[in-house]
This record gives sequence, C-alpha cells and structure tokens, in this order.
Amino acid sequence: MKIIGLAVSALAFVAIAALAITPSRAEVNYPWCAVSSANGLGQPLCHFATLDQCRAFLNGLTGECRPNPRAAVSVETGKRGAR
Repeated sequence: MKIIGLAVSALAFVAIAALAITPSRAEVNYPWCAVSSANGLGQPLCHFATLDQCRAFLNGLTGECRPNPRAAVSVETGKRGAR
C-alpha cells in the first residue's frame, strides 16, 4: 500500500508540474486600441490590427479608437538610421 501511495503522489506531482509550465509566446503590440467603459472602466483593449477592426468592435458602444502607444514605441525602436 505504501508503494501505491508513493506512486500516486509522484504522478500527482508530475501532473501539477506539467500544468504549471507555460509555453513561451511572443508579445504582439497591435497598433489600435479600443477605449470604452464597456470593456472595464475605460481600460484600453489593444487587439486590433486596423482602425476598421477597432471601429467595428465599438459599433454600438460608447468609446473611441486610439493608436497603441506601445506599438508606436516598438516600431520606433526597430528603425535604423540612414547609412
């Protein structure tokens, strides 16, 4: 019985460890953010690749589309000077 309990404990440990590992992913800074009280106290939702996508999301909601300041920073830092 002691061996079975130890095996179950080891299996549980392995299962928990496997669930705790999160895959790495690249962060994407989309260029447009929707700002609306409908999405949580005016917090920007920056998941839009185009202004039209952002406007379609806000269709019927009170809010506005704004450029994502993080996307502008990442674009500027990627620029190289003229050679």
